[in-house]
Amino acid sequence: MKKIAIILTFIALFSGLNVSAQQNPRYEPGYVIDQNGQTLRVEILNKDWAYTPEKITYRFQGKKKVATPGNVKAVGIPNKWKYISATVDVDTVPDLVNRLSKRRNPDWAHKTIFLKVLVDGKADLFLYKKPNMNRFFYRIDNGPIKPLIHRRYFVFNEKEKIYNKIAVNNDYKQTLYNAFKCPGMSRKKFEALNYTVEDLKKIFREYNRCKKESYRSFNTYSSPGILNVNVTARGDMFRMHIKHAQKNLDNQTASQGMGGGLGVTVEYVLPFAHNMWSLFTEPALRIGHQNLSFEKENTITSETEKYLWEYKNLSLDIPLGIRMYFIRNEGFNAFGELAFVLNADLGSELIQYKNDELDQTLKPKSKSYWEGGVGMSAGRLSAILRYYYNANMIANYHLYSSPYNGFALVIGYRIWKKENYW
Repeated sequence: MKKIAIILTFIALFSGLNVSAQQNPRYEPGYVIDQNGQTLRVEILNKDWAYTPEKITYRFQGKKKVATPGNVKAVGIPNKWKYISATVDVDTVPDLVNRLSKRRNPDWAHKTIFLKVLVDGKADLFLYKKPNMNRFFYRIDNGPIKPLIHRRYFVFNEKEKIYNKIAVNNDYKQTLYNAFKCPGMSRKKFEALNYTVEDLKKIFREYNRCKKESYRSFNTYSSPGILNVNVTARGDMFRMHIKHAQKNLDNQTASQGMGGGLGVTVEYVLPFAHNMWSLFTEPALRIGHQNLSFEKENTITSETEKYLWEYKNLSLDIPLGIRMYFIRNEGFNAFGELAFVLNADLGSELIQYKNDELDQTLKPKSKSYWEGGVGMSAGRLSAILRYYYNANMIANYHLYSSPYNGFALVIGYRIWKKENYW
């Protein structure tokens, strides 16, 4: 039963991956501005890139084409995103401690690349993003595009006689202070400016408003991040089996374990790949109960000894998991999920009776386990079927073990949702 459930869960998950691969990415109406300045209405293969693409596939008059920084001026999807082609100096050193240089000044590479437009107005803000590398650029009044320099680097540690102290070149603050001369924009505002998308977008928008110029602000990703909060109720059907290292307990009879719980789900839908992936946690207070019985003949007295185990569960479970949506639209969503569950025991017991008299009480300790499932949501309501398996509920007793697995049906109701989150 356990193996079948695991197989079914993973089939569902990989089926979801397969369906998603067919549905995502997709062609969407957009435009390309060619090298002659002509705007072409096209269909763009929107991959909702987490990093700046090297090329963008599109269809024009039924033919598949590829836009690169060398053959177009701009490409975009209205109300979602826009990339322009630019030849600029790029600092190529990733912002990783093991890759930092001893030089304060950037290691420039002169490259023709796509830049993502974040703010489009009198003052333009652009982003070039690669793994462990965010590089911002700016332009005033359609002038040349220039880098905003932010660079961590090593300096010499006089005490230890080694280059292991990290300093930061924040020239971008002075650059923008010199460029953005407008009443109300004090030096203190620029000194507090962080090298982040939101901080830089905010000050570029402020400058454009200060100059009474119209502007457009684009999302960092074409798919906004979404934060969902659900309250949940669950019902559990589980089964455990008692084993002993020195006794044969194979003929035991077990009732169907039953349980339930209440919890809160916090899910963050990632702002790329068309919101097909999310991270979630679901702290839940769980209770459960199961009886197991076993009879054996005493080899000395030839009498039948009757054993009864009563399992009582009270715990706080905290899954940390990932979801992948294979159907996603405004009316209905379907997904697969996988989670690692942290368990805090709050007073569970495994009570053993021998011939109707209390024999011993085992106290399970906190444990962790894996669970997988499939679910769906419509409007505010959601339903998830999960399978979970824990190899040993009472691993703290070296002679005993207790394989444990079960199913849970989790019903949720969304109480809060926020889009454009991060």
